[in-house]
Amino acid sequence: MEYILVQHEGFKEEYLNQIKLLEGVSSDELVRRYNKEVDTGIVGVYAQGIFLAALRIAFIKKFKQSPILIKDNVIIRLTDKVKIKEGALYYFNNERVGR
Repeated sequence: MEYILVQHEGFKEEYLNQIKLLEGVSSDELVRRYNKEVDTGIVGVYAQGIFLAALRIAFIKKFKQSPILIKDNVIIRLTDKVKIKEGALYYFNNERVGR
């Protein structure tokens, strides 16, 4: 699942706002929100692209890793569902999530 995020006017403000909103979210809630996005899939909505980019930052801040990949600052890719195990992120097959 991939999304090409073309930044429109106001992107930076919305992106930073989403990051701020996610700062107070628990680790379990971050995982729940991400897994919900995997279930839904990428639907091609701009707001979802911004949210996923911000969610990636939230994961990196909390876990120093993220299951959301960004290539060339525009292609957002979801991987598989994750879980928290021993304070780190793991896929359901018990493979540790990379950066």
